[in-house]
Amino acid sequence: IVFLFFYNKNLKVNLVNDSDELYDVAINYLKDKEYTEIEVCGLVSNICVLSNVVMVKAALPNANIIVDKKLTDSFDEILNEYTFEILKGLHINIK
Repeated sequence: IVFLFFYNKNLKVNLVNDSDELYDVAINYLKDKEYTEIEVCGLVSNICVLSNVVMVKAALPNANIIVDKKLTDSFDEILNEYTFEILKGLHINIK
């Protein structure tokens, strides 16, 4: 399960979904929105979180995307840390 939090100037929407649904969400829902900030957390960082962040970034390239490190984890600590480094390289903010 991956949790996505979308923010605009006056509205906060909490969307909970699984990876199978995110492609449709990114393509059909997010691309037409003007969200300024999206926060992502969940399990597994090096599989679900990474793939979901890439899809969200593709749909909203100008949004500030944040991954909360304290609310994201993996079964493999080394892959978990590599994932955060990859995300930084994609201009994703890690908090």
